[in-house]
Amino acid sequence: MSDLLEFMQELQGRGVQLWAQDGRLHYQASHGAITSQARDRLRLHKSDILDLLARSGSRFQSPIRVPAIEVKPRPERVPLSFAQERLWFLEQLHDVSDAYHIFGAVRLEGMLD
Repeated sequence: MSDLLEFMQELQGRGVQLWAQDGRLHYQASHGAITSQARDRLRLHKSDILDLLARSGSRFQSPIRVPAIEVKPRPERVPLSFAQERLWFLEQLHDVSDAYHIFGAVRLEGMLD
């Protein structure tokens, strides 16, 4: 059974969707995603796959595996984000402003001129 699960996970990794409908096995895949060997294996294990799909709710869902985050070397100078570039440009255009460092709120009541 574990070989069958591995095979189905391999198919899912290739973008193949398997499901059971009215006792028949269906699949949807992009061109070339299912090789002739994979198609032969599907035919050979069709009844086992249908049983597995019936127990799992008609669609095969394997656990999602998130790839590990790769550690990459950092350059000596890390580039600025677009927001940081904008702030740097505004600071160069005008004198230093504390506008981005002031927090608080003001409530206005009554008529304004």
